[in-house]
Amino acid sequence: MKTLRIAIADDHPVVSKGISFLIKKDPSWELMFVAQSKNELLEQLKNHLVDMLILDVVMPDVSSTDLFSEILQAYPNLRIIAYTSLNSPILIKMLFKEGVKGYVNKNDPLEELADAIRAIGNDGGIYIAEQYKHLIAKKYDSDTEPGISKREREVLTLIAQQLTTAEIAEKLFISANTVESHRKKLFEKFQVSNMTGLITEAIRQGYIH
Repeated sequence: MKTLRIAIADDHPVVSKGISFLIKKDPSWELMFVAQSKNELLEQLKNHLVDMLILDVVMPDVSSTDLFSEILQAYPNLRIIAYTSLNSPILIKMLFKEGVKGYVNKNDPLEELADAIRAIGNDGGIYIAEQYKHLIAKKYDSDTEPGISKREREVLTLIAQQLTTAEIAEKLFISANTVESHRKKLFEKFQVSNMTGLITEAIRQGYIH
């Protein structure tokens, strides 16, 4: 049986250790490397032949889907499993649209990840656990998802124009605390952790141009 060469990219050492232990338990799987950042991952991919990558959706200093897209453009035959605690239907659909082969939630037992590795590694198909299939089976209106209110859209537009919190508050006749609250909700809805990621995802999904 051909050995399945697997790599891990996750910025949480405890998570990586757990996955590493899982991989080493199966003699038909080989752990090639563990990366904790985008730059380290891209460098390691240049130096190792990898069949499958277990990739955290939220990595430091990169938008949630940009890294997946970049890697698959460079390595179109690489089988990627998105490993995350996020379960947004929009995010999951976007990941599969980018070309990932599997989605596994970090809150589920580690054996779920093992099932995904076996399924994708053996038959080359895709994998998503039964409890999450309903999230991508539904149809969502692009005008309402990820559920941005009129006010949030206004804040988002002004953020894209590089206005400060104080300037946005003055322009919309709301308090600075309210602006920050809207900003936090936008981060959550777009599943990003910084301003660059927010604007990138908003442009990708057509909310700003």
